[in-house]
Amino acid sequence: PTDRKHGFIEDSINLPDVDTNCDSLARILPSTSTPVAFYCNGPKCNRSAVAGKIALRCGYHETYWFRGGFEEWEHKGFPTLLD
Repeated sequence: PTDRKHGFIEDSINLPDVDTNCDSLARILPSTSTPVAFYCNGPKCNRSAVAGKIALRCGYHETYWFRGGFEEWEHKGFPTLLD
């Protein structure tokens, strides 16, 4: 939650890797074929990779990891929001 105070990608949902499990994903994503991308605040953060692996184990097969995270997104000038 504190990372989002510095900005986040529109329509993203804060779901820390420690809270990511099959039940929490099922509450957010309507089906295992729903595309989902995981990102962190920057490329040195590995939490989004962990969450993505959990999603794969839960059967989500349209799972992507945005390695550059929010840092790259913002650097490229893509739209962001503040909490």
